[in-house]
Amino acid sequence: MTNKGKPDAFTKEWVLYCEGSSDKAFFLALIKKHNLPDFQVRFPLGADEETGGWTQFGRSLHKAKPVTGFEHVRAILIVTDNDDCPKERFEAIQEQLRIDAPGFGVPTRPLEAARSTGTLPAIVVMMLPLDGSNGNLETSCLISAYDQWPEMRAPIDSYTANTPAGQWDDLKQAKMRIQCIIAARCRQNPYTTLSRLWDKPEEYHIPLDHPSFNGIVSVLADFATLLSH
Repeated sequence: MTNKGKPDAFTKEWVLYCEGSSDKAFFLALIKKHNLPDFQVRFPLGADEETGGWTQFGRSLHKAKPVTGFEHVRAILIVTDNDDCPKERFEAIQEQLRIDAPGFGVPTRPLEAARSTGTLPAIVVMMLPLDGSNGNLETSCLISAYDQWPEMRAPIDSYTANTPAGQWDDLKQAKMRIQCIIAARCRQNPYTTLSRLWDKPEEYHIPLDHPSFNGIVSVLADFATLLSH
């Protein structure tokens, strides 16, 4: 997005819509790391230019229609977390598309390409984790981080148990634990967030070649094939 709140032009045939700035930074880094197809990565905005999150996908697609270059977009991949309600979350995305984005396709299941009306781009929804289990992007990042720095797991477990976060659910804990790992490792700037991590030296990066990301990589790499089904 631009500083003045006007949407940036669409410049690529494939667009990946994710939940927020941290997700966008992750996907841009993953695409670069694995030399994946060149998606334009965006996230929806809510009021006052704040991240809209998963509840704003439908509205964002509807608002995108008049944006420069949108007429050249062929397909849109919506990426959202399962959190603790995979089935309900996917159904909520379907409902958004039906109500807030008329004319756009509504997939009947994750990773199905749904054709839209007229010249509107096809829609695909990818839910994370891909296996349909409870989780979010941070749960996959945490697996990779712990394998890279196993010595950090026990101290973070102990810390978590002795803070209010010990009473949180696993999904919120995953976000907290990732932030703890980044802060403890990123000597250059302990305030670094997941959205800014990939701008730092590679020694601080959560490894993106970890098997926990293989499924996501495969979907992006084979997106053209998915669209042809």
